[in-house]
Amino acid sequence: MPLGIGIGNAIQWIAGVAANQSSTFTGLLDLYPNAAAAYSVRLLKSDYTGPLVRIRKDTAGQQEKDFYPDENKELSLNSSDGVTTLGSWIGSNDGYVVTWHSQTGSNDATQSSASAQPQIISAGSLITENSKAALQTTGIEHMEFGTFASNGMALIAVGINDGYGTILSGGDDVGNRFDFGPRVTNSYRYFVASGGSDDNLDSGTDTINTYTLFEAYKNSLNSGATYQNGSEITSGVMAFDLQAYTSNNIIFGRTFGGSVSDKISGKFQEIIIYPNDQTSNRTGIETNINDFFNIYI
Repeated sequence: MPLGIGIGNAIQWIAGVAANQSSTFTGLLDLYPNAAAAYSVRLLKSDYTGPLVRIRKDTAGQQEKDFYPDENKELSLNSSDGVTTLGSWIGSNDGYVVTWHSQTGSNDATQSSASAQPQIISAGSLITENSKAALQTTGIEHMEFGTFASNGMALIAVGINDGYGTILSGGDDVGNRFDFGPRVTNSYRYFVASGGSDDNLDSGTDTINTYTLFEAYKNSLNSGATYQNGSEITSGVMAFDLQAYTSNNIIFGRTFGGSVSDKISGKFQEIIIYPNDQTSNRTGIETNINDFFNIYI
């Protein structure tokens, strides 16, 4: 192994272990484990020693680096790649997310096309919402990650949208798909389960430009409910089953069809998907997320 690579990896490992394996830290995934995918701008699991994001520096060289949680266990300009800080490396340039690493150890969300990568740094300054790092989308950017078998489902996202669109979409575009988020006007907490017909859990609530904890839960019997900032919005049948549709990736930021009305614009900070119902853990999950991001009182 080349000396430079060996030293770099060793420094990354030491930095990661020192920052992440604190005896006093308990993450959301320690309390509520077995998520299928978990993306965040903060550390979610005490024994996760990997990076949070891989960032592309928008300069002539288009250099990319992985960055790890800082001493406060979140992404900041003090986050390190094991050698230098994000702030030192990015300088006064823009930065875009190539990979949003899943803290489950698999299902990383990726985007290889530069024009479709969410922005996270603008002219050397971290893009934030409520003082926490955020991935910004404008209706063009989206990322994909693998699907998985499910027996029920829980979808959780933290963000603020300035236009209607889909946060998460899975399945296919020929009648078997779920869409999660403010997909159309007056359907802010939206979950579609298709299979010849739609089961749309619409809220009738227009809360654009509102910092929101989005949640949707369904059990193995296809009974489900959606929540907004800890309050139930609606409940009913959510018949979509990922287990039957594992050939296509799940998409963050748009639907499979990708029409203008289906693309989300805003800032997002955390997305967690469980392959089973987490209704019994809902209030604990909400408390953990709200304590960190301070979304609502």
